[in-house]
Amino acid sequence: MFGLKRISIKSKLALLAGVFVVGFPVFGYLGFDALKSCKNNTNYQRVGQDKDLIADILPPPAYIIETYLVTNLLAYETDEAKLAQHVEKLQALKRLFRSSSRLAERPAGRRNETDNDSSIV
Repeated sequence: MFGLKRISIKSKLALLAGVFVVGFPVFGYLGFDALKSCKNNTNYQRVGQDKDLIADILPPPAYIIETYLVTNLLAYETDEAKLAQHVEKLQALKRLFRSSSRLAERPAGRRNETDNDSSIV
């Protein structure tokens, strides 16, 4: 195989390092060139427009993870100053949820039987 058996280990390691030093920038250039050509494509722009349209149509998600974290912090906090900060954060999350759920409400004629306002705190 190209006489690699006759080359010393030092030369093999130098050759391997040289292939890496030359190959890695070439790979990077080719990758960025491919990315640039994809971004200039009309399909890429259409994907961005579709993403924006979906974000405008869908209601905001009702994440509970941050609220759960803050309530756990409230339960185990002993410092009064931090406790007040957590209460304020929880109230801010509650206001944010209420405002986002009101924006996403469906018109009255389009509500389902399963919809109820008891889920809105």
